Amino acid sequence: MSLPAEMPRPQAAEFIQQALVLHQQGRAEDAARLYQQVLADDPGNFDALHLSGVLLHQFGHSAEALRAVAAALNVRPGSADALTNYGVILHALERYEEALAAFDRLMALRGEDATAHYNRGNALKKLGRQAEALASYERALAFAPGHLDALYNHGNTLFALNRHEEALADYDEVLALSPRYVRAHNRRGNALRALDRNDEALAAYDAGLAIEPANAEVLSNRSVTLAKLGQLDAALESCDRALQARPDYADALYNRGNVLFALVRPEEAVESFQAALRLEPRRVDVWNNLGLALFIQQKYAEAIANYDRALALDPDHLQALHNRASALAGLESYDEALAVCDKVLLLAPDHVDTLNTCGIILGKLKRHQDALDSYDRALALAPDRIDIEANRGTTLIEVDRLEDAVASFETVFASDPDHVIALINCGNALVRINRAAEALAKYDRALELNPGNSVAISGGGVALTALGRLDEALARHDEALRIEPDLIPAHVNRGNTLVCMARLAEASVSYDNALALEPEHVEANFNSAVTRLCVGDFEEG
Repeated sequence: MSLPAEMPRPQAAEFIQQALVLHQQGRAEDAARLYQQVLADDPGNFDALHLSGVLLHQFGHSAEALRAVAAALNVRPGSADALTNYGVILHALERYEEALAAFDRLMALRGEDATAHYNRGNALKKLGRQAEALASYERALAFAPGHLDALYNHGNTLFALNRHEEALADYDEVLALSPRYVRAHNRRGNALRALDRNDEALAAYDAGLAIEPANAEVLSNRSVTLAKLGQLDAALESCDRALQARPDYADALYNRGNVLFALVRPEEAVESFQAALRLEPRRVDVWNNLGLALFIQQKYAEAIANYDRALALDPDHLQALHNRASALAGLESYDEALAVCDKVLLLAPDHVDTLNTCGIILGKLKRHQDALDSYDRALALAPDRIDIEANRGTTLIEVDRLEDAVASFETVFASDPDHVIALINCGNALVRINRAAEALAKYDRALELNPGNSVAISGGGVALTALGRLDEALARHDEALRIEPDLIPAHVNRGNTLVCMARLAEASVSYDNALALEPEHVEANFNSAVTRLCVGDFEEG
C-alpha cells in the first residue's frame, strides 16, 4: 500500500500524524478512532479518507476500505498513491477488470513507476492475459531491475506459459538477490519438477524448508515430488506436516488424496478429496480425482456423479469426460460410454487414454476390428504404452489372430517382463497354438508374481491338460475354484480336463456349474451337450 506524498491540512495535521504512528504500531482501533475524529470535523479530508481506507484493507475490511479510498479519489482524482491503493484493494476483492482500469489510469500519472507496472501485471495475470502480464513485469524490471516481486512474478508467468527453463532462470536470479526468498525456492522446485528434474526439485523445497520448516505450501509441493520419485510414505508424511501447519489448506488435502490413491487406500483418498472440496467446491481436478477414488472401488454410479460435478464446472474437461466413459463401461452402459468417448475424440482426436478406453468398450460390444483400429491409433501416438499393447493382444485372441497376439505380448514383455495380465493372456494364446509348455511357463511366472491368481491357476490347468498331465491339471482347476467359486472358465476348463480323463459324468457336473452362472455360455453349452450324448443322455444332449 502507498502512503500519501502530500502533508495533511494544518488543522488536521496533528491527529493525522498521531494516527499514522498508531497505524504503524498496529494499534488499528486507536488509529481508526483518530481518522474518524478528523472526518467528523472534515468529511472531505483526503488524507483521513485515504489512510483510513489503507488501515481497513490491512486489517481485512476490504469492502469498507474501497469505499473510503474511492471517497478520497473523489476529493483528489489525480492522487497516484490513492489510485494505487484503489487498484490494490480491487485486486484483493477479485475485481480484476476494475483493478486493471485503475492501474491503466495510474500509467498516465506514473508511466515510469515500476510498482505501477508490477500491479498492472498482477491484474492481467489474474485475468489470464499472460503475455500482457509478462510485458508489464518486463516494464517494471526495466525501471527497477532489482524489483524482486516483479522478477518473481515474471517467472511465475513464464511457468504458466510452460516456459519452464526461463522461469527457472528468473527464480535463480531472485535467489541470487535474496537467498531467503522462500516463495522463490518453492516455485523453483515446481519448475524443476515440471522439467522432470525431481531430485533437484526436492532439494529446492528442502532449501525453502530450512528457512521456514512449517511452510505449508512448500511441504505440499514437496509431497508431489516425493510421489513422483516413488517415495509415497514420505510424500504422505509431507502432506500431513503441511496440514498440521495449515489444516484448511485445500491443495495439501488434494495432494494427500492423490498419494493415498497411489498407495491403494481409496477410502482414505475419498475423505481427503471431500475435505478439500468443502474448502474449495469449484475445484474441477478434485471432483475428477474423487471420482477416480470411487471408480477404483467399483462404485461406478457415485464416480459418475462426481465426474458430472467436474463437468458442470468445465464441460470440456477431457480427463473427466474420459473417466466418465470408463465408469459407464463399468456399469456395462457401453453405447453411452462410447458416445462419451466420441465427444472426447471430437475435442482431442489424439487423446491416447480415450482411444485405449474406446478400444476396450468396442471389444465389449464385440466390434473387435474397430477395437483394434482404436488401439493402433493410440499406439501410433504412444508406442511405449504397453498397457495398450496388452489390450491389443487380448483383442487379437478374440479374432483368432493368435500368432499376432503372442507378438503383441512379447512387445509388452520387452518393456515389462512381469506384466501379469499379459503373461496370462499370452499363455491363453500359446496354449491354443499347441505351445503348451511355453504357455505353462507364462502362467507359472504370473503366479510367482501374483500368488492366488485364480485365472492363472486354471490357465495352468489348461496347459497341463494339453501336456497330458491330467491329475495336475485337475488339481489346478480345483484350487482356482476354491479361491474363486464363481470363476466360469475354471468350471469349463475343469469339465474339459475330466473329459480327457474319461470322467464324463463329473465333466457334465462342471459344465452345469458353469451354466448355472452363465446360461448362455457357448462353450459350456456345446461341451455339456456333447458329453451327455457320449454317456447316452440323448434327451438332455
